[in-house]
Amino acid sequence: MKTVRSIIPAIFLLLVSGIVSNGCGDSPRANYASLERFILLDINGQERRWSEFKGKPLMINFWATWCGPCRREIPLLINIYDQYHDQGLEIIGISIDQRRDQVPPFVRQFDIPYVILYGDYQSTVEFELGRGIPVTIFIDAEGNETGRISGAQPPEFFMNQVQKLMATKPAQDM
Repeated sequence: MKTVRSIIPAIFLLLVSGIVSNGCGDSPRANYASLERFILLDINGQERRWSEFKGKPLMINFWATWCGPCRREIPLLINIYDQYHDQGLEIIGISIDQRRDQVPPFVRQFDIPYVILYGDYQSTVEFELGRGIPVTIFIDAEGNETGRISGAQPPEFFMNQVQKLMATKPAQDM
């Protein structure tokens, strides 16, 4: 039984890593407006639904506490959140950590102000997560993916995507 328990996390990571990579770039891939089944727990144990974020420009960042590139990009994400949140941008961090108990102390240590959710296998499928993390998906207010960044990238990549995303906001929200 102990062997099975130790194999399950490895299988999950292999499944997450094995999904076809979407890579970096500007090409839209999907419309996420209909993700009504998207319900994940936040780090406080509360259910968070996709409907809470509909109609807002979003950055969805898949990450983990053990991921070096993820740790390095978190200060950039915090900076983007601080700069654009008042303009309507929401950032959702989706942790794929197997040990969920490590996530809340990490969030407190980095003073992460944006929503942090616990990911599961279904969330990686819904968002067509590529090989490895971090992966950040940019979604406009209508639910259209406007870009995706896989792996560690310089801040200019993020800022370019954020500026494009914010330019797609409906006129009545500006």
